[in-house]
Amino acid sequence: MLDVFADMVKHIDFSGGLVRLELVSAYPEEKQSDSQIRLQRSGRLIMPLNGFLSTFQVMQDLIDQLVKSGIVQKNQVVDAVIDKALP
Repeated sequence: MLDVFADMVKHIDFSGGLVRLELVSAYPEEKQSDSQIRLQRSGRLIMPLNGFLSTFQVMQDLIDQLVKSGIVQKNQVVDAVIDKALP
């Protein structure tokens, strides 16, 4: 089994019936500016649409569990989504 670490998914694309998730890793020691940490592509995860939708549901279930247990608050999840959407 191959373990892959990524700090986040930077981009998601859908074409030809496949979902492609671009994985990136952060390199804080190589900052691009005072506030921007350099992100470097660390891999790509490719799966059929049904697999992606199933994966999304598993992730949503985990978020719900984290909120229920108090590990994260609902506004943290919303703020993370808003921060990512803004330029």
